[in-house]
Amino acid sequence: PPHPELVRLMRELYRTRVDDIRFIVPVLAGMPVKEVLAALPKVVRLTPVLFREVMFRLLGVNRDKEFAHLKPLFTAAEFLIALHNIEADRCDIKTVIKAIQACFSESKIFTQEVLAVVIQNLMDQDPLPTLFMRTVIQSVALYPRLQGYIQNVLQRLVVKQIWKQPKQTFEGFVRCCHKLMPQTMSILVQLPREHLRVAFGIVGDLKRDMRVQLASWRGGAIPQEIAAEILSVVDKDAGSGKRKPVQE
Repeated sequence: PPHPELVRLMRELYRTRVDDIRFIVPVLAGMPVKEVLAALPKVVRLTPVLFREVMFRLLGVNRDKEFAHLKPLFTAAEFLIALHNIEADRCDIKTVIKAIQACFSESKIFTQEVLAVVIQNLMDQDPLPTLFMRTVIQSVALYPRLQGYIQNVLQRLVVKQIWKQPKQTFEGFVRCCHKLMPQTMSILVQLPREHLRVAFGIVGDLKRDMRVQLASWRGGAIPQEIAAEILSVVDKDAGSGKRKPVQE
């Protein structure tokens, strides 16, 4: 590990003379967590190869014998959570997306258990991080076994009135529900009428798919009167006033 005195000297030089994040990359793993978090907006702007190198060092991953003895500064979950919490005015969102994507590509480190912890932590934040729903969708695509967990997440988001979150977040919620249909039907029908209509505008096929599912409903989680009400919303939105037959 970098010697504490070396870390101190390089931090001082970085602060007073060399305003280039690459200068302190060799000692990042020896710096205080608070300072590393403050430097993350610059770290994610490094080249993909160098970013991965920094990530491995901070996570204490044994990618090379030279770093086999390093102690992790972050757990995988803590690191991914920190990336989601990078402030928009300190780094553009496309750059942060690329950094998060680099994490997803390391599936041996960012396992489904890690992603579940990340999602749980981010879901407790208010407002939700901008990239929260994007990560939820990617997680269930990468690890289909998370589907049951993600359904619980979506249900909790309805309770938290997800439609009051920024537009991009609500759109991600709707797209995620659509991907997991028909299991998420009982979640979608809990949306207030006006927000369900907004959802129809977000995903073009949602109206049709809900009609098919609701028309074939024979009992279970969705009360019949609610199913009828949603079908009436679909019909009214379509401007026909009459329910179209559903093709099997």
